[in-house]
This record gives sequence, C-alpha cells and structure tokens, in this order.
Amino acid sequence: MNVIKLAMGLLVGCVFSTGLVNAQQVVIGQQAPQSQQVSINQINHAAWNQLLGTFVNDRGGVNYGAWKSSPAATQALDAYLATLSRANPQLGSNRANQLAFWINAYNAMTVKGILREYPTSSIRNHTSETGGYNIWKTMYLPVGNLHYNLDSIEHKILRNMNEPRIHFAIVCASRSCPPLHVRAYQPEVIDQQLTFNTQKFFANPENFRWDPASRVFYMSSIVEWFGSDFGATQQDQLRYLARYLPQHAQAAAQQGAGSISSLNYSWDLNDSTGSLVTQQQGSGTVTQGSGSTVIPQQGSGTVVQQGFPQQGSGTVVQQGFPQQGSGTVVQQGFPQQGSGTVIQQGFPQQGSGTVTVPQQGSGLR
Repeated sequence: MNVIKLAMGLLVGCVFSTGLVNAQQVVIGQQAPQSQQVSINQINHAAWNQLLGTFVNDRGGVNYGAWKSSPAATQALDAYLATLSRANPQLGSNRANQLAFWINAYNAMTVKGILREYPTSSIRNHTSETGGYNIWKTMYLPVGNLHYNLDSIEHKILRNMNEPRIHFAIVCASRSCPPLHVRAYQPEVIDQQLTFNTQKFFANPENFRWDPASRVFYMSSIVEWFGSDFGATQQDQLRYLARYLPQHAQAAAQQGAGSISSLNYSWDLNDSTGSLVTQQQGSGTVTQGSGSTVIPQQGSGTVVQQGFPQQGSGTVVQQGFPQQGSGTVVQQGFPQQGSGTVIQQGFPQQGSGTVTVPQQGSGLR
C-alpha cells in the first residue's frame, strides 16, 4: 500500500508541473523497459565519479567549457543519466543507497541542464515561470516508470528522508550553493561524505560568520529557506548545526545563544576558470594545485590528492584511487585496508532493505 501511495504521489507531483505557461519540456536520460529496470542498490556511480574528478576542482568549480567541448565527456554524462533511468525506486533499496542515488541524480541533472545552455552566467537565466526553459521544473529524468524534475527530487524525496545535510550536498550551479563534491556519493560512506560537506560549507566565511559581541550567527540563506528541516525555532536550528560549525562558534550554537541572520546569496554560475592538468607517467610526489584538477597516472612514490597522502610503489593511481596497492590507503580521511588487493573507486557495493519515501514536501530555492 505504501508503494502504491508513493507511486501515485510522485506521479502527480513529478511527471508534469502545472503552474508553467508555455514552458519548454526537456527529457534527459532514457526510459528503460520494465525488464531492464533494477533496484537503486544496483546502480553504479563510477562514470559520474570519473567525470567529477576530471571537470571539477577542489573548490567545487566546474569547467563547463571543457566539459561541453568534449564529445566523449558529454556522451559519458548522457550514458550515466541513462544508467540512472534504469533504477526503479519501487524495488527494494536501503536508505544509504537512496540518499547517494538521488543526490548524484540531482547534481548530474543540474550539470546537464547547464551544459545545454552554456555559456551562461547563472542558472536563474533558465528558471522562468512564464515560458522558455526551466531547469528546476521542466527538465525531467525518467527513473523506473516515472519522470522526475529537480524540484520533485529535492522537495518530495530528499527533504522527506529526514536528512538536513542534503542541503549541503545538492548543488544549484551557483557560487553560494554548496561546492560540487569532486567524488560521487557512495552509500558505504554517505554519512561521512555528508558530514565532510557540511563542515566544509560552514568553514567558508562566505557561508558562515559568528559575531560574539552581537550574538549573531551570520549564515547562508539556505538555513533560512529550509529552516524547518533543521529545527522548529532558530535555537533548535543552531543546536542541530552546532556540530558542523567552526569550533569557536560551537558552544554558543549548542546553547542556542543568539540569532540567525542571512548572508547575501550569489547566483553567479559556479564556473571554474582554473586549468585542468593531467599528470601522466610521472614519478615522485604529485600534488593537486589550487584551482586545478590533477589526475596522476602510472606514477610511483607518494601521491598527495586533495591533501590526503596515499602511499604506493609501482602503483597506478586514478583520480586518487589506488589500485594494486598494499598497506593502508586513506581516502577522504577514511582508512581502507588492502594487501595485494585492487580497490576500484575505493567503495565496496553492498546493502539491502526497503525504504518508503514520504510524498509531501515544500520549500523555496
């Protein structure tokens, strides 16, 4: 019965948005026949991970120009979206896989929407309510037997999973939105990834400042827009967010001592002007440069990727993922033991179970 209610609710809320006048409707991905549909647990995000590592820098800037000019890369994104379309949410899947799937889907759809319009200065140029192309509402991804737009993924699925940290993982292609993570979200480490993202977001003074004299917490407008997701009152919101704030502000936030004031929000495109550097057949130490994406290949010695050392000898390191290594590998601060093993993407696949996703959700973006 819950599955039927979910399907009916999403069918009403996801397939077509009714408030738009003469809006162009765009379908991305590819409708999969029923016989080819699989559980969300079986969807592999390796292709998305590869694309992120190639075109996103360590500050979340996206090299849209290079991405769009590469036929192979644009085809790889389309193929990944088609892979997402094979998932059927009505088949059994656990919470971690659901979170990783829908966050990755949201971000991949957003990038696809921007690439369709690039060059552009802002996503807001393509969110008209009275006609034209609305990336949030009139671009649809078939998933299983239904079509989903960005609004339905955010408000009807992710927000109703009772995980407020999703607001620091889904990306609206803007300077003030959370930085696009350089790796795909994976169910095995989704909790650590969400914690890392939230802490990183509030460590940026453009997103958070604490004034002890006036007892004001200056926070991203995201906290105001989705305040109810963090708590019923500002004090509740502060107590929830306290653990993710810079250390000097944690005690005051935990006590709910102060008020929240919103910072200005920039809708300028999160376009990267940094160079993309590929290291090949190197040896010694390779360090990722500021504003650059570095892909070391066929290297030996010590490789430092985003500040995380990974020891290897005669190993191959692809986007920070060691293969055929031994000893301890540290990936985003998460140790993974291997001895003569091959670690592909650094994340094993596992998990089963069923999650019923609530239907209702609202909010502003």
